[in-house]
Amino acid sequence: MILRIFFKALAVCLLLACQSASATTDAKAIRAAVENHMQGYVSEMKNTGISRLEYTITALDNRLAFPDCPGPLTIERDSQQGSSNRLTLKVGCSEGAVWSIYVPVALNSYREVVVALQPLQRGSAISLGQLQLKEMDISMLHSQYFTSTDALNGKLVRRPVREGAVITADFIEEPIVIRRGDAITIIANSGTLTVKMQGTALGDGRIGQQISVRNQSSDRVIKATVRGQGEVIAVM
Repeated sequence: MILRIFFKALAVCLLLACQSASATTDAKAIRAAVENHMQGYVSEMKNTGISRLEYTITALDNRLAFPDCPGPLTIERDSQQGSSNRLTLKVGCSEGAVWSIYVPVALNSYREVVVALQPLQRGSAISLGQLQLKEMDISMLHSQYFTSTDALNGKLVRRPVREGAVITADFIEEPIVIRRGDAITIIANSGTLTVKMQGTALGDGRIGQQISVRNQSSDRVIKATVRGQGEVIAVM
């Protein structure tokens, strides 16, 4: 009888031990949750113009063992995400024994962007025949890139661009549309009232730049923002 009770107790202990050993969330379960989340993230990014997204989940220690989660694992993205080549996910359990772990994911994002068909020399004006759209990895680009060749037509090359390179904002600049001494139209807006005056540019200017101009009628020198060829907007 005593021997029978001993074996019964041993069997119960072994059963409980097996249940305890299986009642954990391991690296495999965490990786599966991240993989599932990333599938949705890939679809999400395609809606932003990304044509292809490749990702690599960081190696997880196979010895990881968190308490079993009664519900599905939660995943939060880092709200301070500042890099386009890395995503940090907070994976955790919000039920029972609460826990969390951060899982970095390396990203490679591809989309069609403007690249140079030939070398571009500093100071030259860009024409459409020098450009093409090509799918490129934009993950490591730290400056604004362009998705339309029209947006670069007529812009000036600020720095030399090699053949095949992605053209970013730091490679280009607006052409000078107003020269010092040019006769210009000064436009002043005040509510619904628009007044136009004749003036003279006192410096060279590109679209969006602020320059000094002289009002011909009052002889006053004021600051104005270049709007286009021969036109400035008075700074009120």
